[in-house]
Amino acid sequence: MRRAIAVTADTRTEPVDVVTLPADERHMRRRALSLRSGEVILADLPIATRIRHGERLVLEDGAQVLVEAAVELLVEARAGSPIEFARLAWRIGNCHAPVAIFEDTLRIVYDPVLRAMLEAAGAQVRDIEAPFDPDPALSGGQHHHASHGHGGH
Repeated sequence: MRRAIAVTADTRTEPVDVVTLPADERHMRRRALSLRSGEVILADLPIATRIRHGERLVLEDGAQVLVEAAVELLVEARAGSPIEFARLAWRIGNCHAPVAIFEDTLRIVYDPVLRAMLEAAGAQVRDIEAPFDPDPALSGGQHHHASHGHGGH
């Protein structure tokens, strides 16, 4: 079984395959992954790593596997003003829920309780199916990459 030993955001190398994972499965250290081709590889990273959509797993031979965010059921919330948007973001953060923040929308993994909370706070909400790539700084975990030179994260 081939091993993935690092993660990179460098896109200069053409990936040899693709793995599609939901957000909660893109935080890993060591586990088997099934690629689009059907091949199974072992993610064997030095530390637990949160992998973003579009990043790559680097195999021992230097080949790269593209990591894609899976389509998930999400709640998308909009607010009527910037201050209401900030309040919605604060409410989600106060619940420690992973969130993807866009210019005028917030997205969270579907949760009926959080959906109802956002509606009660005045948000315009809708359920959507889309890839979910929460902001790693806001998702309760560290984002590590040996190839990024972040030093002592």
